[in-house]
Amino acid sequence: MSAINPLRPFGDVSDSDEKPTIRQSCSSSYRCAAIVSVLEQLKIDYSNNVIDQRTYRTLCDSFNEEYRREQKSAISSYSQQGTRRSLTLTEVLICLDGAGVQMEKAPQTWREWKEEQLRQVLLVALNSKFRGQVSAETFNGLGKTDLLVRNGDVNILIVECKIWRGVKHFTDAIYQLLGYVSIRDKNCALVAFVKNSELTTVWQRMSSTMVSTGFKCGWSSDPQSGETVLVGSYICRHPHDSKQKLAFYLFGIFLV
Repeated sequence: MSAINPLRPFGDVSDSDEKPTIRQSCSSSYRCAAIVSVLEQLKIDYSNNVIDQRTYRTLCDSFNEEYRREQKSAISSYSQQGTRRSLTLTEVLICLDGAGVQMEKAPQTWREWKEEQLRQVLLVALNSKFRGQVSAETFNGLGKTDLLVRNGDVNILIVECKIWRGVKHFTDAIYQLLGYVSIRDKNCALVAFVKNSELTTVWQRMSSTMVSTGFKCGWSSDPQSGETVLVGSYICRHPHDSKQKLAFYLFGIFLV
């Protein structure tokens, strides 16, 4: 999917961090089952006078201790699988991109929808992947942002959704989103839904507005490249600390 190409500088997404936990819990369970089998065999050997009482008790104590350790390890591993896993900015950006791609494939479905309804589509898409870590109309900074993606107490991405209604409205949306940024936030995104407008012309206006507002462009999609959702990455000084930088992502979803 070509629209994801601009996101590659942030690294590849891998679920390998979950696999060791699963393998560890399974192997611990298998070892517990094996120890139970050994204990049953020891009991039979003791009954048949194959081993004496002292040897039987020594071996049983040893295997029982091993069983408790493996059982504790298995329970701990399964508990970790049930907790929220750590998510990355890259995963969130790719999920937003993917949701936009699907919306662009059936523009007639969404064309008459209002801003809040379109936002809900993205909310469902994000929460289907990052369960319980994405909320809507959440207070942050100076107001309530449309979408807030969090990892524990850390904000991963602040998202504002707007329907394209011209340069002035778009500029107002930029400053509105910056108002939702607090001192600890590092990333925000503006999702612009475009209806009944020319793709190339509108994207160029968005890009030029970002630059004229004071943002430095890191990279931006080329409307002529055949990409679906258009994505741009920009950098500016942090609103609350001139020594820090704020990453600003622009998504153009064209429902035409």
